[in-house]
Amino acid sequence: MRFSPTLASIVLAGTVFIIAPYVPNAVLKPLAGTRLGSAVLLAAVLAALQFDRVIALGAAMAVAALFLEYRRRVVDSAYVGIQARVPIKKAPNLVPGEIHPSFETPTIEEVDVRPESDTDVMDLAQKAPLETIDPHPSHIGAMLERAGL
Repeated sequence: MRFSPTLASIVLAGTVFIIAPYVPNAVLKPLAGTRLGSAVLLAAVLAALQFDRVIALGAAMAVAALFLEYRRRVVDSAYVGIQARVPIKKAPNLVPGEIHPSFETPTIEEVDVRPESDTDVMDLAQKAPLETIDPHPSHIGAMLERAGL
């Protein structure tokens, strides 16, 4: 079997794509976390574009996987930092004897927007295009009576 640089490049790019979640931070941060590393990776994609479109596509996918994995780790570390914060304490009263009622979560019956029965559902046949509705307010009542509403 003859050596194919295109096949070798695609296999290498696929390998990088698959192992991107397992790359250590010491390698990933200089590559995808700095401007110089980002410029080098993008230059590699542009250099691959000079050889072959398929190789460039594989390189772009591998570089994208490295960038996405780095951003995922940054977001995860920020999320852990947010969870580790101390909960917010209640502010001291501005006026002596100040009362702050507790917030009550409304029940589902209080906030539900579904119709109470099947008869409350508007039939599509009752709707009319806006062009056919008289815009004058005094005629709206008669128009609604004619429509049976």
